[in-house]
Amino acid sequence: MRNKSNEVKEFSEIVDIISRCDTIRIAMFDDPYPYIVPVNFGEEIIGDQVVFYIHTSYGGKKNDLLAKNPNIAFEMDCNHELYYRESNMSCNFRYESVVGTGRVEIVPEEEKEKALTLLMNHYHPESVKFNPKFVHITQCMKIVVNDMTANVPCQRKIHRITK
Repeated sequence: MRNKSNEVKEFSEIVDIISRCDTIRIAMFDDPYPYIVPVNFGEEIIGDQVVFYIHTSYGGKKNDLLAKNPNIAFEMDCNHELYYRESNMSCNFRYESVVGTGRVEIVPEEEKEKALTLLMNHYHPESVKFNPKFVHITQCMKIVVNDMTANVPCQRKIHRITK
């Protein structure tokens, strides 16, 4: 990270940023270019380990690439704001982000309901239920995070541009 003053080092603060994000973008190995897809997610924090859960249909390019190489990179961001800096008359875009790497594993059938519940809880903490008949036709994957860094904009004397 170039600007160390923007780096978030506290694990609890990184988890807080993750909780506010609504999409995770995962980058997989393809040839000759990476293949990136945005997906919704749920998360589980086990001590200082983050595990993301995603769902997908069976088959498709994403699944084919992950079967060949389960190592991924990921990115998520939130709190997007455009700012104007009066002192030098420039605009800047501020946001919070988390980037990292991980390894994807297929969630076994007996753990799918837990995975889907965590995913639903990320978007609907009031415990919205899902139809159990779809569990067996949905493939669930988990991303075990290897490493991650987070970034938040430093606080400067700037004015928010409103629409």
